[in-house]
Amino acid sequence: MPINGMRKILVVDDDPAIVRLLSAVLRYEAMQVVQTNKGEEALDLIEREKPDLVLTDFALPGMNGVDICRRIKQNPRTAHTPVILMTGALTRADCQQTLAQGVDGFLQKPFSVKQLLDLMNAVTHP
Repeated sequence: MPINGMRKILVVDDDPAIVRLLSAVLRYEAMQVVQTNKGEEALDLIEREKPDLVLTDFALPGMNGVDICRRIKQNPRTAHTPVILMTGALTRADCQQTLAQGVDGFLQKPFSVKQLLDLMNAVTHP
């Protein structure tokens, strides 16, 4: 059973190994996974696929995870969609800046499956 009714998750990461791993974990948890490695494509997929949550890497070529989040939160049709940012390293100032852009939660890489699922649950039912 999906966490709190989440059925569709958009995974955005330019590392194919991370995408495969996250997709496998989420599918095991009975969720549908939509994936991309590009920020602009992520925005198109959000409009078309209407995911319940977006899980995006911070460092992406072109448009980064914070840019994706900002665009999601500025669009009235997608503003309600929770966004979790995955990152290798963020300073306290980076965290404050990304929260100001609407990021709902952070995962510091590497993270455990339990951390991922707990955060997904927390941001969908605060």
